Amino acid sequence: MNANFSQDLADLKSSYEHSALAVAPKPCVIAIEDTCTSFTKEFSRHRDRSFLEYAKDATDVLVSNANHFFEGEFPPIDNQEVVDELSPVYSIQFYSGTMAFKLNPSLAKRPELIWNKPLHPEVAEHDFRYDGVSEATVVWPTPNLKEVVTVRGGRG
Repeated sequence: MNANFSQDLADLKSSYEHSALAVAPKPCVIAIEDTCTSFTKEFSRHRDRSFLEYAKDATDVLVSNANHFFEGEFPPIDNQEVVDELSPVYSIQFYSGTMAFKLNPSLAKRPELIWNKPLHPEVAEHDFRYDGVSEATVVWPTPNLKEVVTVRGGRG
């Protein structure tokens, strides 16, 4: 293991410099614990930009890797630097008070979108994603704010 890895890992949580991603050993898991402090009074000034919020936003980078499959459907990537920096990350998992970044810098083929098989000729061509309920009212899962929102489906 790189001699600076432990210190870089400690710095990752407090500085968001991401240096642990750059020096991480080959395939590994970077587990960050004590992320529940994002909700404590002592660290409440960081709540909007806490490490927990950083990790949640980093999941958008994983999803943005599919933007080339849907030309013109995804917003443009305006921060290619962060996409490149997080490229070794192929999974982000959240647990109570802990999160884990799974990395494999040398992964030859990145996990990609799974496509449905072409429809069998005897099956009527119909996309059922647009049938039924077009919207739903849900209580958004935020513990510190009760917010009821309407979530709408595609084509509408």
